Formats: sequence, C-alpha cells, structure tokens
Amino acid sequence: KALLSVARSLQNDCIIDAVLQGPVQPVSKKASNRAAAKEILWAFDCLYLNGKPLTRRSLRQRRQALAEVVKPHTLFQAAPLFQAAPYEQFEAEAPPTVELLAELLKEAAITGSGGIMLKRLEGEYEAGTSSEAWVAVTQP
Repeated sequence: KALLSVARSLQNDCIIDAVLQGPVQPVSKKASNRAAAKEILWAFDCLYLNGKPLTRRSLRQRRQALAEVVKPHTLFQAAPLFQAAPYEQFEAEAPPTVELLAELLKEAAITGSGGIMLKRLEGEYEAGTSSEAWVAVTQP
C-alpha cells in the first residue's frame, strides 16, 4: 500500500533502479527513541525518463534525472519512505582510502545495507555484473 502511494507520487514516466530496505533495528536506545524502524525505498539510478532511455548516458546525467524524479515521499509526516540513496563523490586523483572504505562499510552495516557501490561518474549503466564502470563492495 505504501509503495503504491510512492508510485502515484511520481510526476514523470520513469524507470528507477531502487532497493526496498526492511526495518532496521536501532543500535542503541538513543536511536530507538529518535525514530521507529521502518521500510524505506532507496533510489540509486534513473534508467528511463519521459520516453527516453538513459542507460547509455553517464552516471552524472542519470543522477541529474534521478534528482528530477525522486522527491522525498512522506507518509503520516514520518521519516521519508522514498528517497535518493546517499552518496559520496571522489576524484580519480584522490580515491577513497582503505580506512575510509572500511568506515563506509561499517556505516552501511549499521543501516542494514549489505555493502557499498563504487561507480564511475562517466560510466554507462551496465546491468547484472561488475565492470570497469562499477563494482560492489560487500561486508566480509
């Protein structure tokens, strides 16, 4: 029912790459006091928008399309149910260190994610397998 509400809120004809994350158990009493565990739909990519396939466009361009499509959707004035997934941007001349990647993986685990994705901003969309354009880094 909640996802149907999110779908109806979209203002564009689009196909998005997203994942539904189930309720995350709070890691502390303090966290549990701030917000109840809930499901959230994280949008990662926009593959089609208003009659145009975007799979051969760069991640940079697809992120712009995603920002156009995904507006935080709230049910009952609670935390957003539907939003763009958080991301960090690094330059090729200053890639993330092993320590930073370990910290990002730790953060992902706390929020209930299985890992992180590293993608080239100028890379095209490639479904189903790691490539030069993207690689998944999962929890050990």
